[in-house]
Amino acid sequence: MLDVGCGDGLLTEKMAEHYPRVTGIDGSREKIEVARRRVPAAEFHAVMFEEFEFVETFDSVVMINFLEHVDDPVASICKARSLLAEGGEVVAFVPNALSLNRRLGVAMGIIKNPYELSEADLKVGHRRFYDMNKLAEDFVNGRMIPIEIGGLFLKPLPNAQMKSWSPELREALYVVGGELPEYCGLAYVRAVK
Repeated sequence: MLDVGCGDGLLTEKMAEHYPRVTGIDGSREKIEVARRRVPAAEFHAVMFEEFEFVETFDSVVMINFLEHVDDPVASICKARSLLAEGGEVVAFVPNALSLNRRLGVAMGIIKNPYELSEADLKVGHRRFYDMNKLAEDFVNGRMIPIEIGGLFLKPLPNAQMKSWSPELREALYVVGGELPEYCGLAYVRAVK
């Protein structure tokens, strides 16, 4: 499994429980050092995905909160496609422009439209927002076949305002999010060659 934009290795650690070999890549040397300490059995590379050359293929390429940061998401999808072993898949999660919290932001006049990048978005390096259709479109343009498109976690408010909520309430938002994917905080796609 290849974890693109692995950050400090939190997801990489979880994936290492399910895959015999896990590789993480991130542009931040500091985050890669934390990831190496967290998951010593995994292989990590501190380099931008667009610049790194792999000689191997992977059963799964995972891109969590990655595509909204890159200059050319379709080029990144094409690169991920080229790294897939036969029968492999790419899984990507991105912030959903049409999430409940962004729709509320429009209704409250905080943002003009759900695709607008706020100062906070720009500060963390976001270059775009996705909805499920745009995410699927980028994968098709990257010569991938989406086999599942959906949403995860019904997000009514910004993260900071939900920190004090009980684990039961947060779990309920995951469950209800399964019933209302177009309103979820994250959009995702699973795709194959």
